[in-house]
Amino acid sequence: MKQLYYSLIIIAVLCCSFSCSKSPSNRTNIGPVIIAGGNGAGSALNQLNLPGGIYIDGKNNLYIADSGNNRVVYWAAGATSGTVIYGGNGTGSELNKTNGPYALRPSDKSDSFFIAGFAYNRVVKFPPPVIVNNQTSAPDIYGVVVAGGNGQGSGDNQLSGPDVMAVDQDTIYIADTYNNRIVKWAPDASTGTVYAGTGTAGSGLNELNSPASIYLTKNKYLYVSDQLNNRVIAFPPNCNGNCSGTVVAGGNGAGSALNQFNVPTAIILNSAGDLYVTDSKNDRALKFPAGSTSATMGILVAGGNGRGSAINQLANPYDIYLDPQQNIVILDYLNNRVVRWPAK
Repeated sequence: MKQLYYSLIIIAVLCCSFSCSKSPSNRTNIGPVIIAGGNGAGSALNQLNLPGGIYIDGKNNLYIADSGNNRVVYWAAGATSGTVIYGGNGTGSELNKTNGPYALRPSDKSDSFFIAGFAYNRVVKFPPPVIVNNQTSAPDIYGVVVAGGNGQGSGDNQLSGPDVMAVDQDTIYIADTYNNRIVKWAPDASTGTVYAGTGTAGSGLNELNSPASIYLTKNKYLYVSDQLNNRVIAFPPNCNGNCSGTVVAGGNGAGSALNQFNVPTAIILNSAGDLYVTDSKNDRALKFPAGSTSATMGILVAGGNGRGSAINQLANPYDIYLDPQQNIVILDYLNNRVVRWPAK
């Protein structure tokens, strides 16, 4: 009888261990999973239309700049549809609209969001979203222009194709794509300052060519996905427009080798300094170790199976993020979906 009792305890412990390993917070995915969209291009709340940017909070909730629908959508972890939190009320310059949003980042001082839009070449700061029973009053939420908004141009108070931002105590660094520069905009400033790049397209180490994404490390190194130079370049702290960067990945011409890119669109680093890059025209994502150089071969972590809509394929991946479990979350632009790939 005692032997049977202990056997039952052992079985119970094993069952508990198995069930715990299957819980959502602890599971390890064995393959890619669609976590938002994937239901064709459209404006229904389970659809996306050419989404431009993503952000994931500490609870695995997803925020999506749904560019083609002129809205920002909140997608709770595990949900099958989203909730519009900003915009979604058509096009226009009014500050309750997000006309063509392509990137979003949270404030690091509040729960507000910075949203970059191509249509009016500006960054707008929106107040924290209020979500009650999966409902918001998005059309009634107005933002404040904090950068640009003075027409497309290269002046100190202008932007041209603003894309991914980095935020440091509400100072924002903006990939000013068509101006081939990174600009730094302090809180309440009416003009920005050039932080990296010369404003002219080029391949020198002090130049950029259509920068799309940036990442600011805790040590204030600024990483840039330099799209048309097919490289990722890192600029030292306090650059202020007068320094050269170091190529940390790519820079070997356009191609599909593991030390090459074909239009790298987005980047992110983990706490160990490993670099993840979406390689848009190669329909893949690569990982490079900390301390990498232009000679370093990357590791394939997503896609790389040709362009397509199968679950193991990507079609012009445009943004990338790491969730709290370090899974790789990719905005799959032409497939109108967000896909989570297992951590590598």
